[in-house]
Amino acid sequence: MTTMSIRTLLTLIGRSATALAMAAGLAAFAARAEPNDADFVIARDAFRANDAARLDRIAPRLKGHLLESYVEYWQLRLKLDDADPERVQSFLKRREGGPLADRLRGEWLKSLGKRGQWTLFAAEYPRRAGDDTELGCYAMQWQRIREGDAALDLARPLWFSGQEQPESCQTLFAELLTLGKLTSQDVWLRFRQAHEAGNFRL
Repeated sequence: MTTMSIRTLLTLIGRSATALAMAAGLAAFAARAEPNDADFVIARDAFRANDAARLDRIAPRLKGHLLESYVEYWQLRLKLDDADPERVQSFLKRREGGPLADRLRGEWLKSLGKRGQWTLFAAEYPRRAGDDTELGCYAMQWQRIREGDAALDLARPLWFSGQEQPESCQTLFAELLTLGKLTSQDVWLRFRQAHEAGNFRL
């Protein structure tokens, strides 16, 4: 083999080795950068355990993941009472019409109602998806603030349903009783209806 042939062969071998090294390096980088299902499972388990700190640590590793929106949803869900309204509204706008936006909006409305954040509640309530008794009772509380005690009458059908109602409704019932809008006969009727419905916890 001539000197020129040897040099050519060595050059080709060198180039091939460099290309292989670069490919291996890129593959290793991709393996580190590409979010994986194991990280997603860790994030899901952190959410289920109400471990916001752990979820926040794993979240950056899931940027670009197909299910990244779930991670963001979980982060917001665990901190709804203290979440920045603009961040929640941003998520709702970006995911509008999807199941995650509907779920988050419903939970956020409950948080807002519980904390008496009525301005935000009133702005978001018309965008809710479906009916929810707990939310409905928070809406009645807001309506009572705006319209006075007459709005409490809207809660009367729930009183006579014979079913246990959410805490947001109990607040309305207490006001109805305090104002004399429910009589002792109404109280006994409610217990009888609950008993007939097999709802002995009422």
